[in-house]
Amino acid sequence: MKHLDDIHPTRFLLYLSDNADYLFKRIQGESEDGVDKTYYDFDEAEYEADNGGLTLSSTGYQYYYKEGEVPEESNF
Repeated sequence: MKHLDDIHPTRFLLYLSDNADYLFKRIQGESEDGVDKTYYDFDEAEYEADNGGLTLSSTGYQYYYKEGEVPEESNF
């Protein structure tokens, strides 16, 4: 995946939401016993963080598809 420098992240995300197909969101979490888990459903991740002792990563990722590429937007 290619890294884009010197872009405005909010403008880039708005561009993707208007011009690309949304695929999914992803965030990492770690349970109290140290087990890492990947979440694709943020409602489930937030519920487990609030009620199950899960610590979520400070960075999540959104994936889009446009013209044969899958740009990734992070820090939402």
